[in-house]
Amino acid sequence: LHYPLRRQRQMCIRDSVLMVKFLAPHAAGSGIPALISFFSGVYKPKVLGFRTLFVKVTGLVLIYATSMYVGKEGPSVHIACCVAILLMRLPFFARFRLNQVRSFVRSFVDGGSQRANGWMDGWLAVWLRTGV
Repeated sequence: LHYPLRRQRQMCIRDSVLMVKFLAPHAAGSGIPALISFFSGVYKPKVLGFRTLFVKVTGLVLIYATSMYVGKEGPSVHIACCVAILLMRLPFFARFRLNQVRSFVRSFVDGGSQRANGWMDGWLAVWLRTGV
């Protein structure tokens, strides 16, 4: 059998693996264990940083382009938490304390899981819950 897109699929897989290996090793996996440790009180800035967000989103797009099966809930929640942490670095959110940051991130976890399950209003629930 001849697979016309075999070379492109191999390139997408290779590129996503190299990005995770060299740019952001914290982007490997689903990200759920990192979030569990974050909610337990351990904060590692690289796990929820911009580089991790960029590599996670780009890698998922490349892997989805290959038609490989990848779970969607774990990466969606990890991406949502990276976005929440990056939003909390803006000057507007500087007045919030750490416990408020965690509740803000929890609401993004809810929005990420709702979006992964196909609910179109998942992010609307985030904004209604946080009151921003």
